[in-house]
Amino acid sequence: MSVIFSIQHISPGMSLADDVLDNGGRLLVAASTTLDDKKIRVLKSWGVSEVSIRKESTIPSTAAITANLQSENTLHNMNQFQCNDPGHKAVVEFKKLLMERECN
Repeated sequence: MSVIFSIQHISPGMSLADDVLDNGGRLLVAASTTLDDKKIRVLKSWGVSEVSIRKESTIPSTAAITANLQSENTLHNMNQFQCNDPGHKAVVEFKKLLMERECN
């Protein structure tokens, strides 16, 4: 049994249920391959938007999903300050408030 995942939500250790082909029908990654960071980068670079993942390898814990979303939010929020002085009192305090908000 398999589940379709967006390429943005796959992670190393998941196993492909089906071959992943490019638009011309060429094999990019074979079925039953266990994904690692390099293979995920290859899929993204070829514009693959979703893959079929073997169900037994797919179910991340709620804690893992929450941690992933929090880290994505943190990165996004920190990027909002890239043009600011990171040592400025107001910027430091605002970052603290954002971190507290994300953790609650």
